[in-house]
Amino acid sequence: MTNIFLREPKLYTNLTAVRRVSVVGTDAAVVLDQNIVRPEGGGQPRDHGSVTVGDQVFPIGQVVKSEGETWLRLSGAGSAPPEEGELVSVSVDRERRATLSKSHSLTHLMMAAGKKCLEDFDSKGAAIDEAGQIVTISFRTSSVVDDIAINMIDAVVRHLVAKDAPVTFTTVKSLEEGAKRFPRWRVDSTLGLSGKIRVVDIAGIDANPCSGSHVETTGDVGPYRMFHDLVLDGDIYRFSAERTRTWMYWFGEEALIGFDWDGLHTRPNRPEGTPPHVR
Repeated sequence: MTNIFLREPKLYTNLTAVRRVSVVGTDAAVVLDQNIVRPEGGGQPRDHGSVTVGDQVFPIGQVVKSEGETWLRLSGAGSAPPEEGELVSVSVDRERRATLSKSHSLTHLMMAAGKKCLEDFDSKGAAIDEAGQIVTISFRTSSVVDDIAINMIDAVVRHLVAKDAPVTFTTVKSLEEGAKRFPRWRVDSTLGLSGKIRVVDIAGIDANPCSGSHVETTGDVGPYRMFHDLVLDGDIYRFSAERTRTWMYWFGEEALIGFDWDGLHTRPNRPEGTPPHVR
């Protein structure tokens, strides 16, 4: 099976052949020659979609990766499953993928902003809720994380959205090549990645190994609101944001004092003795 989503993430419908079939009760599970349906992974929920077999349309109930194969479970197709070699049309829910793409790109901007605003920032993954509206990032840092730090991260993310920077996909042969090639390289070392790696490159902002879906430019992320819901679990910090219809608030320019927008290097100065805002 070829997973052409990674090569063509904007493809929403594709005609392809069935390579493997398995009947599971009232459902049928299939492996396709060319798959465009993204399974759950990297904190991003799975695509929704359907497979058309002849004149029947079956919703995709589950997407399961097993032994290098991606199985699509077709709800209600068990009584008349497609045959191996049969041509079928697979379709992905375009609106849902667009929603997930905006949220996934938002997590990358939040991570990039955290790396600029906090010392020794070490990203430890992100999560998107099933509806695709609320995102959560996880990280380690030696900095004090408080309301001031979150406001600074918020301000930087908004600046990065406004930059409308292009988001592109490329591959590198190794993590070492990625670190040399991209000045804004960021990776969770605990993932144990090796071999050829797909990289999402947000021009001048962030470069990160990622198999998820993304917007074309950061401006497409649109408005959001940051939650001050900071949680500390051991040495891992987590906080969230929600994408919204409109920009719901802004803080004064004092939040941006001393920040080098071009270099994105200056860290915020916090009052001594400011306690972490953790619950």
